[in-house]
Amino acid sequence: AIGALITIRDPKKHGGYALRGKVMNTHGMKDVDILKNKELSELVAILGLDMSSSKITDLNYGKIVIMTDQDFDGFSIAALLVQFFSRWPDLFKLGMVCRLNTPLYVARKKGKPDQYFYSKPEFEVAQPNLKGYEIDFMKGLGSLSTPDYKHAIYNPVLSVLGWTGKDDLDMAFGDSADARKDWMLGK
Repeated sequence: AIGALITIRDPKKHGGYALRGKVMNTHGMKDVDILKNKELSELVAILGLDMSSSKITDLNYGKIVIMTDQDFDGFSIAALLVQFFSRWPDLFKLGMVCRLNTPLYVARKKGKPDQYFYSKPEFEVAQPNLKGYEIDFMKGLGSLSTPDYKHAIYNPVLSVLGWTGKDDLDMAFGDSADARKDWMLGK
């Protein structure tokens, strides 16, 4: 998916870095061990972060926008990145960590502008008014056509990401599977 971004981006405004699969769970890890991971080490350098300080001083970008598939794997990758970026709490206090929501459905009809839907409920509400439209379900970033990708980048639907503190991260990423199971079951 990074190839499409490189093709359509404004290089003065957009940067991109392709992660290969799931990001390492950095919960409880020492900085030196995290920096052994090529992708996270490069991400720190690209963004201008300092592993030895929780302060952010001279970032290379105004926002960190996570772009993943709109499925459970994509949500998991975003959560792992939130865990990693939690080392710099000001990123969250300043609303600098976001997730780019990409469309799940695109409705197309000749002579009409494409319509983009970012959730199944949103699509279902509009569906009765889409007679004669061709509907495409986007399985992932690779399903987006170049115009769809361009729409996502230049008309972004962003969710500002946050975290409520260390305890939540300990529960979600720590060693206690029972605490995580209770949380997921709403206990």
